[in-house]
Amino acid sequence: MEAICSDTQIDIEKPFKISAGPGAGKTRFLINHIKNVLSNSKRLNSINNIACITYTNIAVEEIKTRLKDKSARVDVSTIHSFLYRNLIKPYAYLAKDNENNPIVFNMKELDGHDEHQPNTRYVMNWINNIAPRYKFLYKEENRPKLKQILSELRYIFTNKELLLEIAPNQIPTARAIPFPTTIIKSKEFFVYKKMYWQEGIIDHEDVLYVSYQLLKQNPVLVDILRCKYPYIFIDEFQDTNPIQTEIVKMLASPKCIIGVIGDYNQSIYGFQGAKPEDFRDFSIDGLVEYQIADNWRSTEKIIKTLDNFTGNQQKCKRNMEGDIPSIIVGNSQNTLPFIKQKEIELSGNNFTSIILTKNNKDLRNIKTNLNSQQYQLLDNIWDEFQTKDTKERYILITQVLKSYQYATDKKFELTLNEILKLFKKQPFNIIKDKLKQRAISLEVLELCTNLEAINEMTIKEFYTLLKDKLSGFGIKLSNYRAGQAATFAEEHSVEDMSKHLKITEYKTDVSTIHGAKGTEYDMVSLFIFDDGRNKAENKLIKFITNPNMLDEEHRKKYVALSRAKDHLFIVVTELSEQNEQLINKTGLYNIIRV
Repeated sequence: MEAICSDTQIDIEKPFKISAGPGAGKTRFLINHIKNVLSNSKRLNSINNIACITYTNIAVEEIKTRLKDKSARVDVSTIHSFLYRNLIKPYAYLAKDNENNPIVFNMKELDGHDEHQPNTRYVMNWINNIAPRYKFLYKEENRPKLKQILSELRYIFTNKELLLEIAPNQIPTARAIPFPTTIIKSKEFFVYKKMYWQEGIIDHEDVLYVSYQLLKQNPVLVDILRCKYPYIFIDEFQDTNPIQTEIVKMLASPKCIIGVIGDYNQSIYGFQGAKPEDFRDFSIDGLVEYQIADNWRSTEKIIKTLDNFTGNQQKCKRNMEGDIPSIIVGNSQNTLPFIKQKEIELSGNNFTSIILTKNNKDLRNIKTNLNSQQYQLLDNIWDEFQTKDTKERYILITQVLKSYQYATDKKFELTLNEILKLFKKQPFNIIKDKLKQRAISLEVLELCTNLEAINEMTIKEFYTLLKDKLSGFGIKLSNYRAGQAATFAEEHSVEDMSKHLKITEYKTDVSTIHGAKGTEYDMVSLFIFDDGRNKAENKLIKFITNPNMLDEEHRKKYVALSRAKDHLFIVVTELSEQNEQLINKTGLYNIIRV
């Protein structure tokens, strides 16, 4: 494996794999390499381009911005968008299932892809279709769990064939219903999916499955993609799942140069099927392997702490020793004020700070504690809203509040993309003209921006304003009537719902570890909580004294800590004297009890 830096120019005519840790300058290398290809390649002509695939829309925006005037020759997108535009939209009608039966898509209505949201009518029809005796699955007490299971179905390779199964993290939910997993299997799940496809509805997971089937069954499509994109570069390759990896391998050939960049130790999307060994073991003919050992982000003391987990030796390019990372011991009522005081002491021009935690439940706990009014809200407030209200009202409130939040944080590209998703759903899809969709979206956003005290409005009041605005464009929405939906909408404010909104694609002051992936901050505070099985203290000690990067839970903590540039804090509720001595022996941390 050859050592390089982010400014090294490598052979543009050879496939490559680059291993690079946090802060190594991966994006800088990628931009430089793309510019090198654009300047010197003899493969490029007037009808083909470079494909640059990355993991999030934020990363897409950043790469486009850095490429500047060069971006016209580079197709920068997420893997799902890339496959949708190049395979699904033009060729979905060619797709066949595992049994070689044609998959029927409503090509006229096929308009983008999104997260899967189970539709009540489809779910009930599906149950009646496969076996009416399973109607108990749709009893009121089972309905939320059933929808959760169906919303997270995963495609899994078995003997080189893609089967549709319950996601591993949903197995406990399935047992609780109980869902007849020994009887309802892949074939029945495909019956469920095909109902949506016939209506032109496709989700992110479907994009991967159908793309794989198209390429496998139609070799000419492989050749078309290779000709269209003689260079395909994939960033954050450790986050790809096995289907994506197989698709990339299909495209690799002397006609198409593949380059992948990633870090085994930052693979944290196991729940989506990502396997770190897919990056570690990735190999195609002629592949050249490189390593970037630099770290332009963190101070020497933070890098020393990070290297202790991986066994790597990153080079601190900032030449700054910095402060020793600290472990803060105390409950949330004491540690949060301490963290906020540190932010005040350290703040300066463009100072950034973030509090990170493992999951949305802990994130909401922190946000609630940070709020002076100490709202006692349900952890599943959006799930309750979805269960009690109509689909059209749930979708409208969700998309508008997400879009408004993006606008508030000046993420304008995401702002419009989010609200435009409305027009893929009923009853909003009566508006077909793209320009009119944008005009309506901007008017709705302007309405939200101009509202005084928007946070104090009830959901019912907010919805009524949106309904009246949209009625002027011919979009008819129902009124609230007496019942549980109206009661919920009257009892919860816009602020209640916004505070529990799941937004993961941009920097916030409090986030899950997954939400902060790919970002960096002057100050990072990682909160480790008990999870019912292990005490936070035990998890911390195991991570610090016996790190195991084969364990995804350890990789998550590593990703969190590696976001820090100058100041790093780890927060736990308790720490025994014995464990404190074990930590002190490492010489890597300062312990503060508050």
